[in-house]
Amino acid sequence: PEECGACHGEIARTKAVSSHALLPCTRCHATEKQHRISPQLSRPSKPAARAFCGECHAREAPGSKDVPRVDLASHGNGYVCWQCHYPHHPEAK
Repeated sequence: PEECGACHGEIARTKAVSSHALLPCTRCHATEKQHRISPQLSRPSKPAARAFCGECHAREAPGSKDVPRVDLASHGNGYVCWQCHYPHHPEAK
């Protein structure tokens, strides 16, 4: 498959209406070429550090004022963001 949504259709559909809709999957997930051939043997990565999400969401991060901001020092007790927040789903405003 050329696009992630060919196999991950449900995720692609929910991501399409989320605030991350315009981001390519590879912005947050690294995949080896082997993943397209044997997906069970080569799994995509997930961000391993809070600083990754902080590139856009930290209080001092550059960019749009519409992006939700958090204080990484006090928010989340050291968890990696995706452990509490599922970025593919739209969030209620």
